[in-house]
Amino acid sequence: AIYFLIGLAGYADFGAQTQGNILNNYAPTLAQSSWVVQSAFVATALAITMAFPLVVHPLRASLNLLLLDKPQLRGSTHYLETLSLSVAILAAALFVPGVNVVFQLLGATTSSL
Repeated sequence: AIYFLIGLAGYADFGAQTQGNILNNYAPTLAQSSWVVQSAFVATALAITMAFPLVVHPLRASLNLLLLDKPQLRGSTHYLETLSLSVAILAAALFVPGVNVVFQLLGATTSSL
């Protein structure tokens, strides 16, 4: 519901020029001078940072059950697996041009489930 309201407010403010990330619509000078826009950037970074473990844990558990038929690995293997997943997620975040591509791939691969 909150994403819908933010998207609606962004569309009302910017119209058809609304970008996938609403914060990209604000001019760099406004983003540097306005504490409200800076707070939005900090809140977004904080939300992503806090959500990361919530994404990695079920991903790791699902991969373990799917590939190894074990719910959880132990010791150094657990840490190596977590590090590998984190590096893969970071690489995807750095090389995928926008979140729209991720949503399109998710929709294409999971819509038939």
